[in-house]
Amino acid sequence: MLREGTPNRPDAERTAPIARRSIVGITAPSSMPTAPLGWRLRARLFVERFWQPTSACMMCMPGSLGNLWSSAHWLTALQTGLVTGIVALLLSFTPVARLYRRRFGNAALVGGLTAFGDAYAHPNHYGFLHAEALLTGAVSALLALVASYLLEDRGRRVRGVWSRLRARSGDAA
Repeated sequence: MLREGTPNRPDAERTAPIARRSIVGITAPSSMPTAPLGWRLRARLFVERFWQPTSACMMCMPGSLGNLWSSAHWLTALQTGLVTGIVALLLSFTPVARLYRRRFGNAALVGGLTAFGDAYAHPNHYGFLHAEALLTGAVSALLALVASYLLEDRGRRVRGVWSRLRARSGDAA
């Protein structure tokens, strides 16, 4: 299809800049540069992928709040977090690492890795097969999404709320 202002040549569109479609259907330049992940970023990635699944696992374990003091539950949660952190670190060396830069891609990847780590770490305690692992993965994805909103730009949103609360308390005094 020829556009206005282009020469009447069939190869006119072939000389235009080429855009490739990504997997999700968003067009991107054909030579999209990606910066490599440094070791500081990989260490941060491991720590984040360790605490989010560990917290999600502690929240989703069946039982009461007394499980927070149970060493067996902590061991299981730490094992889930460790498996998730190691797999996330290994994936940072692959092209999948591009998902870590996108908010929802990161949350989906963290949720999937947490579900894998939880299924590996212990047997299911809920109804159908891997139900607990899927629930833990969903909670971990939600934690990753909330953390991405709250903690981006060195906690800009948290600092803003904190300064507004301090300003209000200063006005009341």
